[in-house]
Amino acid sequence: MSGGDVQFRVFKKVADTTRTVSRLDIPTFALAECCFELPALAETTGTDEFKNDKHSILKRYDINVFTSVDLYIQKYVGGVWVDQVQVVNDDNGIFYGLGSFNDSLITLNYIGIIVDWQKVLINYGEGNYRFRFNEFDFQANETDSFYEFEFCLNNYTQYRADKTTRFTTYTKGYRGDYLDDTNIWDFTNVVSVVGGEGWFQEIRLPNSFFGGNKSDYSREYVKYSNGQQVYLKDEQVENYVWYSGLYPAQLHNWIKTDILQSDRIFVNDYNSNNPNIFNNKAVHPSSNYEPRWNYNNLRALVDVDFTQEYQNRRKKRC
Repeated sequence: MSGGDVQFRVFKKVADTTRTVSRLDIPTFALAECCFELPALAETTGTDEFKNDKHSILKRYDINVFTSVDLYIQKYVGGVWVDQVQVVNDDNGIFYGLGSFNDSLITLNYIGIIVDWQKVLINYGEGNYRFRFNEFDFQANETDSFYEFEFCLNNYTQYRADKTTRFTTYTKGYRGDYLDDTNIWDFTNVVSVVGGEGWFQEIRLPNSFFGGNKSDYSREYVKYSNGQQVYLKDEQVENYVWYSGLYPAQLHNWIKTDILQSDRIFVNDYNSNNPNIFNNKAVHPSSNYEPRWNYNNLRALVDVDFTQEYQNRRKKRC
C-alpha cells in the first residue's frame, strides 16, 4: 500500500445452516426454590418463651365450594412424608377448625393452627415437618394442598439459636395476599375469636441480624436578642437495621407482607456477637424492602430499617 492510499476489506455474513438453535423450555416448577427449610427451636421442658418458638398456619376456603377440610402434621421419615396426626384439638398448638372464624362477608371459612413447637417436639421429636390440608368439595372431589413452608425442628441450644432473629406479629383488619395480588386477607372477625391484639404470627429467620442502632436528633431552640440560642426540645429517634440471610423469593414476599404489614411487630435477636440485647423489641419498618437480586442466584439478601415503636427519648425544658 503506497503512502496516502486507503485499503478496504469487505466481509459478508453467511448464515450457518449446520447449527440448530432451540428455545430453552423451562418448566414452571424449575423456577421454584426447593430444599429451603425454616428453623424451629424448642425445649422439652421449661416455659421460657424465648426458647420455644411458635408459628401460625392459616388457610381459607370458599363456603360454596368446600364442605370439609382436614389438617395434618407431616414428618419426613425414611425419605417420605408421613402423617403424624390429624389436628383435631390443641395437643400441638391452638387449633381453629374450618369455620372457626370467617371473613366479614361470610364467604370464606378459615382453618388453621398456632403451632406450639414445644408440644410438637415432645409428641414427635426432632425432624423436618410440613402441614397438609385434605380438602373435599361439594362434588365429592378430594384434593391435597400444603402450607408453603417446611420446618426443621430441633432442641433449643444457644449454638443453634445463634445467627437467627425471631419476629412476632399481630394483625387486624385487612391485608394483601402475597400469593395472589387480586385477593386480600380479612382479619376483621379474628379478634372476637382469638382475642388479644389480632392474628398471631411468629417466625425464626436464619442467618440474620438485628441491631446497629443509631440515633437521629431533632432540636428546637429559642434565640435571644443577644444572640444566645437555648434549646426548648431535644428529641432522639432510635433506628435499627435488620440484615437477612440469603432467602428465596417466596420467603421475601411473605416477610414484606405478612410481617412488615402487621399492626404490631416485635423482634428478638439471638446473635452471640450482638453488643445489644433485643427481647421483644417493639418496632415499625421505616424503609423500603429491596432485596439485592443477582441474575444467577435464586436467593437474595435484604436490609430493612426499623424505628422503635415507643419514642420517649426526648428532653423538654418545661
